Amino acid sequence: MKTLKYISVFVLLTTSLHSFAEDILIQSPGASPTIFNEVAQNTKSVMTYMNLQISRARKNPLQEETLFRLSDQLDRPTSDILKSLESIQSQAPLTETSLHFVHDLSEKLLTHPLSISDAKTLKLLNCKSAMLTEQIYPESCKTSKVDLQAIHRQWPQAQTLMVETQTFAIDGTTYPSILPLTNYHWTLLSNSQKPLHYYGTYEGFLQQAFGMENLVDGSCEGFSNNIDDFEVSSQALVFFSKECTKKLVHIEQKTSFANWLENNKKWVYPTAGLLMGGAIIAAQGKTIVIDKP
Repeated sequence: MKTLKYISVFVLLTTSLHSFAEDILIQSPGASPTIFNEVAQNTKSVMTYMNLQISRARKNPLQEETLFRLSDQLDRPTSDILKSLESIQSQAPLTETSLHFVHDLSEKLLTHPLSISDAKTLKLLNCKSAMLTEQIYPESCKTSKVDLQAIHRQWPQAQTLMVETQTFAIDGTTYPSILPLTNYHWTLLSNSQKPLHYYGTYEGFLQQAFGMENLVDGSCEGFSNNIDDFEVSSQALVFFSKECTKKLVHIEQKTSFANWLENNKKWVYPTAGLLMGGAIIAAQGKTIVIDKP
């Protein structure tokens, strides 16, 4: 039991170390996006705010595991499987791996005897997943192109459109193909604005009246922020110009554990490493039992 506890402490400590490995670069609303990107590309150990949001969305092992388990339940009624699929889809953007799972699952289910309604739903899922993973899709898929210029006119601060977890530059020339009557996760991203999320059809997305909100307001001489994400606020660098980049620190947001870890890191990390090594040696040839409450 002690061995398991030591391993848990070590995992917690190493996770904290990994979490603070990179600074997160935020663009002030008045800064030049071109210069911001140039600085971000040439600065080591820095991740832009927008890339952080993309990276987070693309890591969803729980979603992928749930879909994988669903593929082993093909003996269930198809209507029940489709309800599970819709629930999974509505909760969070589908990762690329999840889209492949959905595509394979829909192909398998389409070989089963189906009601007209279930067959239609599965064909749409098959089209959607194939298009977003750049696979060949049937000619029967009725597609339309997303108008990136219309999105830019409505949300001029947005730099990237994320459809599920596939990204498209708002000022780019690659216009995503979608199914007009199918629900997607739509996310507008920017290095200076909070992300905007919507789940629904393309038409529904364009009808939204929400606006984007600055992450920070002010100038190099003084600024305030609208960030409620601890990981971001504790690691953020605010870029105003090449001559001014300031650290965004919220001491009051640090937990007591974070303060304790920071104040004692010189002995905690080496000790954790020794405990982990001892735990591995002690556990060799033994079975670790987890007591249930």
